[in-house]
Amino acid sequence: MDQPLNLRRKYIHISSNHRFQDSTDEAKLQVHMQNPLKNVHSVAVKQFSMASAMHNIRTGDNELTWLEVYKHDGDENADSQVFTIKVPVGYYEASELCQEINAQIALLPSRKLSADVNEAASELVFSQDPGTYQIQISLKNAGTGTHGVKYFQPIHTPFTFWNRLGFSESQVKTRGKRIRTTEYVSDDAMDVGEAETAAEVLSFPSSMTAMGYNTFYMLLSQFPTHIESDGGVYLCSDTLTKGGGTFETTVNQDNLHVVARPVNILEWVQFDQARFSFVNYNAKMPHMHFLNEASVQDFDISLRSAHGKPLKIDECGHFNIVLMVETIEHDEISADFIKKYNEEGYALAHQKDRIKLNLN
Repeated sequence: MDQPLNLRRKYIHISSNHRFQDSTDEAKLQVHMQNPLKNVHSVAVKQFSMASAMHNIRTGDNELTWLEVYKHDGDENADSQVFTIKVPVGYYEASELCQEINAQIALLPSRKLSADVNEAASELVFSQDPGTYQIQISLKNAGTGTHGVKYFQPIHTPFTFWNRLGFSESQVKTRGKRIRTTEYVSDDAMDVGEAETAAEVLSFPSSMTAMGYNTFYMLLSQFPTHIESDGGVYLCSDTLTKGGGTFETTVNQDNLHVVARPVNILEWVQFDQARFSFVNYNAKMPHMHFLNEASVQDFDISLRSAHGKPLKIDECGHFNIVLMVETIEHDEISADFIKKYNEEGYALAHQKDRIKLNLN
């Protein structure tokens, strides 16, 4: 019968204030244990705390990309171009963010798509409906005389935040979910950075939004924007998740199946407090990661956003973590103990026999 494990719990208190500032600008720490942890059975996040005050527009998650198409009048020819703006990092309320987006669009050097003298740069204006909190995009084809039709299509990339503005999956074309046409399309050609290919793959023009002619057409997001709130953060570690007990879904680009692959997530911490409050997480049922009696002396801890992007310390603020580590305690038998044990056994085995006679 297997004997129960002799487990001992140890706790590691980690403060991001102690991170080596010159090593990286990410919310990441490298921790060195003065005394190595031996025979580590499992590890879990016991507690976590940070202020719910991080930026909602962050590095690597601060772009908007869209496709504009100009279909010439009287024929099937079309010109297209992909545009991208980058919003400065910071915290924005929705109305402030719309103003900043409009300012960044105004800084684009040129948005004229063709040599047609009757075509003019389209007008795009972002705003928020004060009643429903939905984001609306006012689209106008500002051409003159006999001109063609203009179309608009939001494009999702790993760096855009259309979904947080409230735009639904059907309103935004996602490269990771684009189904190939009947003819073979290479992975490179699927890149929406190529405007001509993007217009072709997006089934131009049926899946795009036609702009109003000298009047604004309102493209309204399907859902209210939730850009002002974050759902939580992922706590991650390459070293402490080597046991492979955590998986995350992704899309297989060969067959478009949803697959789950091993990842380095230690814990998901949900933000259930209002902004400017402190998030205090205390695990009632810890998410255990098993390390198969590994020896741990150096390990990493990092934060990822709810959208999977590494967070920077100046964009999320400082945090504290308490790790719970379970180690297996084995009976320690020294060489000196074994020597004395053997000597005692030998002595007992070689004692002379003693016979006591009772003559009564």
